[in-house]
Order: sequence, then structure tokens, then C-alpha cells
Amino acid sequence: MKFNQSVEGVHTTTNFEQGKAYKFVNPIKELTIRISSYLVGEPKFYGDSKTEYNEMLALIKEVAKKDPEYILKLAVYARKELNLRSAPIMLLGEASIIDDCKPFVKSYTNHIIIRADELTEVMAYLISRIGDIGDKRDKGSMPYCLKVGLRKTFSKFTEYHFSKYDNSRSTIKLKDVIRVVHPKAPEDKIDLFKQVYSDHIPVNKDTWEYIISNEGSNDASWSKAVYKMPIFALIRNLRNILAHDVGDKAIQHALDTIMSESVITKSKLFPFRFLTAYKMLEKGNIELVDDNVYKINMKERGRYNTKPNMNTTKFMDALQQAIEISVNNIPKFEGKTAILIDVSGSMTGQKISKNSVVEPIEIASLFGAMLHRLNESNIILIYSTDLGLVNLSKKNGLLANAKVIAENEISGSGTEANKALLYLIQEKIKLDRIIVLSDEQSFTGGYSESFGECWNRYKSQINKDCWMYSINLMGYPTVQTPDTDPRGIRIGGWSDKILNFISLIEKDPNAQINHINGININNEVSTKSIG
Repeated sequence: MKFNQSVEGVHTTTNFEQGKAYKFVNPIKELTIRISSYLVGEPKFYGDSKTEYNEMLALIKEVAKKDPEYILKLAVYARKELNLRSAPIMLLGEASIIDDCKPFVKSYTNHIIIRADELTEVMAYLISRIGDIGDKRDKGSMPYCLKVGLRKTFSKFTEYHFSKYDNSRSTIKLKDVIRVVHPKAPEDKIDLFKQVYSDHIPVNKDTWEYIISNEGSNDASWSKAVYKMPIFALIRNLRNILAHDVGDKAIQHALDTIMSESVITKSKLFPFRFLTAYKMLEKGNIELVDDNVYKINMKERGRYNTKPNMNTTKFMDALQQAIEISVNNIPKFEGKTAILIDVSGSMTGQKISKNSVVEPIEIASLFGAMLHRLNESNIILIYSTDLGLVNLSKKNGLLANAKVIAENEISGSGTEANKALLYLIQEKIKLDRIIVLSDEQSFTGGYSESFGECWNRYKSQINKDCWMYSINLMGYPTVQTPDTDPRGIRIGGWSDKILNFISLIEKDPNAQINHINGININNEVSTKSIG
């Protein structure tokens, strides 16, 4: 057997950095990886959103020819397990206009549309694809399969949902959905459906949004609002809460919610949300504002607070504990692991979406800290133009360790991932697995060997049984190792659930796709759940 196999001609190409790269061979695998971190229409560091969108459309059609039901299963997986919103809507919308997918749309729609506003989102998506489907007339041309699916789905929502996700100010309204799909109202919802159709959705006064909107932003209103907030709203509004005197009981309620294992398990929050909240609490810039008064400048929201809040540290500790809880349910893995983290310019030069404050490096660094916790024997290497070794203590909190990784400066903004493998080869470090957290847009710099060639040499000279996991955080269309390599595994997504696959893949290299194929809408997932 020849271990040092040639990688030339194995669907080779170049990436956005003109580095040697590889195309996906399996379209199902490519769609799975790319959709897992796809935010429809959002700009990225490389390429343009329109080109990427057209690539995704072509990929969906290609996969639909091979396995039309997989498109809908992938949409369920992306919505319920990866907690994405726009990508599942796109998959559902496209499936409704692809003949081979249509027989499955009716049954899957109810499992993809989770929020009431997604009823209008999928209708708006279809209009963007095929033109007017009834928002301006009594009858439309929505595909029948989707019409039936939305009809059934519409009826599951209550007054609370329609009020919470009221989009009466949007172009496509809930009444437009009613006009087109004609949902049959259950007996106890006849009046509600009439109100929705007449654009008189009842105002739900039992929400934190209503309290702040109706009573204004003050100590009393925020004190009440805290008790109505789900965990995501709490961590996004920690600065607002700390800027007001909400009282000790409200503070304790917020802390208990953030640290609740049952709440965290059900929340479906991306792990990086905790890191974002933590960073926003770390410091405020103190500057002279007026009348010789120094105030803390809360730059993100333009809010000024005249004094520090002694509860800030408590919330930082609560966020640390919350992320620790989220890791507890991820299986640990045995053996020796190298964790390679891309800290190049493309990982720090742009947010993951135009409305986000999160950079890809923050997701990568948090995953790196989590992987460090899950494996007893590991090394962490960060790379850009240069290579760096990061040493972490497992006694530190995950958020603190993530910050150490993200803020560990090495020179340059290049993406010379091959240096990490050359270092492992030079030091003859035998590993069970190598995990790469990146956007997979590496190039060689002054070296002749690409990342894929270095990986091939590592297997030949150091350990032929080593696994390579590339966790693709941005969903670009090229990869660093051949798609045909049975030990070169690609995983996509931002949810901590993707880390569960690492222990499963070493028993079944197709674990992620097999898991998606195992989705049974009559029983959610027919195979063993991964989390």
C-alpha cells in the first residue's frame, strides 16, 4: 500500500487566496457543510453574496436530483439543531418549486416553520424567486404542496405567537398568508384568525417588549421586564438591566435563569452568544462627557451610566457557568489531539452578518477552548502568517480561555495553515486527531507544500491512522484536503452540537449525514439523538 498518495488531479482548484485547494466531490456533503453556516444574502470576507446564493441554488437542485427528501431533512436539521433561520426557509422555498421535492414539502413544513413570522418569511422568499403569489390579489400561485403545508402549520400558532411576532409593518403580512393558503381555524381560534386577517392582532401585554415599549425605559419597567425575559433576551439586555436599579430579587432571578441547566439545554443558543455578552460586560470606556463629570461610555448602545454596577461581576460569573453547563453534555474523546485555529485577517476582518458584532475568530476561539476542555491531551496552535503555541489551563473558565486564544497575537494576516502541519511533522508529534477551526482559505506563503500535501505527508511519516476534522465556519466552496480522503472529515455549523459528531465519526465517518438521513418527522429523529 502506498501511503504517500498523489493529490494532483483529485478535483484540485484554487481558493479565494489562490492557494491550492480541492472541490467537493459529493454534492450532499457540500450542501450539508455550506448550509450549516449559511446566512442568506449576508456579505462575507471573500466573494459576493449573489454569487454564493446562485451557487447554493445550483447545489440544492443537484442534491434534489439524487435525494429530494434530503433537502427537507436538511432544513429540519438546520432549523431545529443548528438553530438557523434563513437557510431553512430557503431550503423549504426551493423544495416547493422542485418537482422531485414537492411530495415531501406538505409533511415537512410544520417541522421547519417554528416561529409565526416564518410563515411570512417563506412567502416573501417565494415572491423573490417566482414573483407575485397572491399578496395583492385574492388567489395566488403558491405551489400547492407548500400551501397545504402552511395551512396546517398556521393553525398551530396562538394569540401569543401572532402578537410576539407581529410583522404588520412588513411588506408581507400574516393576513397575506391567510389570503393565499386559507388555513382552517380551529373552533377556539376563529375570532383570532379574523383579527389577524383584519390586521388587528391582539397586543400581548405579558411580554417584556410590551412593558418597555408601554412604560418606557426606567428602573421600574426593567425590574418588571426581567421576569418576562427568556435567556436570549436576558443576555442581550444585560447592559440595560445593569444600567437601571432593578432590585436584588430581579437580579437574582436573572442570574438563576442564566445558570439554569434546563433553561440552557432548551434555549438553543449558539455558544458564542455567551462570549459576546461576556465581552460587552468586561469594560466600559470612562471619558469626560460634560460639566467635568466622568461617565462610563457604553459605546454599543450609546448609553451613558454614571456609576458602575456591583452586579456586573455576578453576571460575568453566571455567563461563565452557563457555557460550562453547555459543554457538560458533549462526549469527551480519548487520545491526543492538535487543535489548529485560524487567526488570519479573514477571520477577524468581518462580522458573520451585517447586524452582528461577532467575528469568525470568536466562534473559532470558543470552540477551541471547548475542545481543549473535552480532550485531556492536546496542543493548541494558532496560525496566520506565523505560527503560535497557546497554553491554557483547564481550571480557567471557557470564556476566559476563549479570550486568551482570540487575543493571542502573532504577526501577519496570512493564512499559512501548512506551517502547523510542518511543525507537527518536524517535532514528530503522533496524534489521534487534528481539528482545524477555520474558513479553509489557506495558502502556502513561501513554502512549496500546500496544506493538503502536508497532511498527506503527516499520514505517511507520522501516523497513517490520524483523523483530520475541518470545522468550516464560513461555508466557502473549497476545502483544504481532498474530499475523497476517508480520514479527512468536514463538519459545518456554529452550534455546540456539531462537536458531538467527533466521537461518532471515528466509528462512522458519515455520522453527520447519516444523522440527518435518520430524521423522521413522525418521531423527529429515528436514530439515536446526538444532543
